[in-house]
Amino acid sequence: MRAYYRVWQRLPAVREGLFGRGVIAVSKTGYTRIAALPPLMADDLAASLAFAPEERLVVGAARVVVHPPRTWPDLLRRRIRAAVSTAQVERHQVERQQDPQEASARTSRADLMAVVREEPGLLAGAVVFVATAVVARWRARKAIGAGDFGTWLRDESSRQN
Repeated sequence: MRAYYRVWQRLPAVREGLFGRGVIAVSKTGYTRIAALPPLMADDLAASLAFAPEERLVVGAARVVVHPPRTWPDLLRRRIRAAVSTAQVERHQVERQQDPQEASARTSRADLMAVVREEPGLLAGAVVFVATAVVARWRARKAIGAGDFGTWLRDESSRQN
């Protein structure tokens, strides 16, 4: 898990996006924009993509505790859910005649290569990251093909009792 998250937390989409933060604050105008979105499983991703990068501000001093999964199977469930919900958001963008690549939170090969170039010690973590992404996307295909955007695969390992 540590290897995966050492890479994940350095990705541009993660550093600049509003998803996975635990808390998002918006103005009244921003709320109106988000409220106009249809119900989506990845509501935090959709909220992030509803604002251009220059409209977002990640407050570095703000702290929220988000517990990562403790096991790879639990991480995989989260990543399958993320792959399915990202596909749902991208379908919504296509329906609205938006280019899904125009506003996306997908990790590119160039993003990963830049992370490893900057910190060569993260190469093993990048391999774990890519392997997890490949398996998650492969396992997400069935739900995406069936249009099942409502099944919430839970990570039980990070839940507090």
